[in-house]
Amino acid sequence: MEMEKQMTSDDSLPDKGRPGRPRSAEAEQAILNTTLDMLAEVGIEALSIEGVAAAAGVGKTTIYRRWASKEELIVAAIRMVQVDVPFIDTGNLRDGLLALAHAAQQKNPRAAFERLLPRFLGEGATRPALFRMYLDAALVPRIEQFCSMVERAQARGEIRSDLDPMIVFSLFGGALLSGWMVLDKLSPLPPDFAEQAIDTLWRGIRTTP
Repeated sequence: MEMEKQMTSDDSLPDKGRPGRPRSAEAEQAILNTTLDMLAEVGIEALSIEGVAAAAGVGKTTIYRRWASKEELIVAAIRMVQVDVPFIDTGNLRDGLLALAHAAQQKNPRAAFERLLPRFLGEGATRPALFRMYLDAALVPRIEQFCSMVERAQARGEIRSDLDPMIVFSLFGGALLSGWMVLDKLSPLPPDFAEQAIDTLWRGIRTTP
């Protein structure tokens, strides 16, 4: 009976005889997606292996065979969070910023980033290592690409050479995120919100009056 129980709980077996149970790769993806959803809904402290297993439709042993603890599971899920928005260097920074903003509005990964960010901001003080890992996975690669784009614009003489690219990123990202995550919840943003925000930034960083 013990052997039979073990076999029926093995998600690496084919689906035959286990209606509704996902196969191994599908189970892993379902677990990670569910973990991200629950992180956004209940946060790190309230998330449990039992809750993830129930919501993902798998057994707890399926999770523990892959990840030894809740922390390991969260780390694996965080590594999936990437704001995969293409950087299009148009040769003009203002146009590039507009293209980046419009692409970000249309990409699904931004939704996961937005839902998770408030949770990690709130729990970052008690879980600084996880918060840093979240930032490393979701933001750092994008910041590096953004700063390279700013530096190329400085080399072309488009914007002031004395500006720190990280300051430009903070102004750009802060304006858009505050609009999308806060202001839009208070009242609908104008259709040209991104363009207005970028033009306001542009007037402060460009080299020509």
